[in-house]
Amino acid sequence: MRSLLVPFIALLAIGCSKAAEAPDPEAVSRWLMSECPMSFREVRDNGKLATVPFIGPAHVARIDIAPKLRPGADPALLVTLTSQGEERMLRFTSSNKGRAMATFCGDVEIYRATILAPFGNHFRVAMSLPNDTRQSTQ
Repeated sequence: MRSLLVPFIALLAIGCSKAAEAPDPEAVSRWLMSECPMSFREVRDNGKLATVPFIGPAHVARIDIAPKLRPGADPALLVTLTSQGEERMLRFTSSNKGRAMATFCGDVEIYRATILAPFGNHFRVAMSLPNDTRQSTQ
């Protein structure tokens, strides 16, 4: 549960900061990557998760806090992959349109989405789901 709370705390602290200067985006990205090792897993047709992620923390080049799309929107992260991660994500999303994939922060599932179109190295990940679809691998 700690790994899920870390990005929320970061979003809250940065969003509520009254400092004249914004936090260094590079430092925030490094901190998020260390506290939230992100990975992505296939969700099989029966709803079960693949045991091995197709994208692991080593494929994540950067994590940034995403701007809100509208008032009241869930917090989100912007994820940038390495070139190898981009190739894997593009290959996976190209061959799995209409199927689900799960996003993990450490060992906690933070989001499950349906793939609508192929994508590669830069995308947005929401940070909340109904409790019945959030799963842990522990």
